[in-house]
Amino acid sequence: ANLDYVDLPEAVIHGRTNMTVEFWLKTQKVGQQAIVSGANAGQDNEYLLFLDSENEFRVYRKGQILSWNIFDSDLTNFQWHHFAIVDDAALDQTTLYVDGVSQGAKARNITPLNVQSLLLGQDQDNLGGGFQSAQAFDGQLAELVVWDTVRSAADIRKDRAGFFADNDARLVGHWKFAETSG
Repeated sequence: ANLDYVDLPEAVIHGRTNMTVEFWLKTQKVGQQAIVSGANAGQDNEYLLFLDSENEFRVYRKGQILSWNIFDSDLTNFQWHHFAIVDDAALDQTTLYVDGVSQGAKARNITPLNVQSLLLGQDQDNLGGGFQSAQAFDGQLAELVVWDTVRSAADIRKDRAGFFADNDARLVGHWKFAETSG
């Protein structure tokens, strides 16, 4: 059973309303996969980025589920795909971008996140645990980036091309995952 995960600093998203999370993903596993999971003692799906199938992506925030069907792309084709999830509190909406293309904005009530545990690669069914190996991420990730701002479509296209400064004050988390060993 695959119960591996990476522990990330919860402060990266704790208390945030406006934010953008971006990453590159490569997988051939068809089925449920947790990418990023934020939880607290009272809410296991405080924040969850979840690949539900080869063409469905879900974003959970405070237990509320938003789902996008990406019909023109097989996300599990073992090719690199860029994802950007933009939470905009002023508009009370979340927008998903896949490979630089907006998949649409969906309405939701955006309030500050209360994250006590932030993990990569597993869905927390309780704070810091309760993992199900069937929901484990099985693939490769690169360039996980968290911004404390709403990124525009133009920003996301530049980010996707790798054109952003590591010293940008709005950049609150950046994991390259470029190591070849260790």
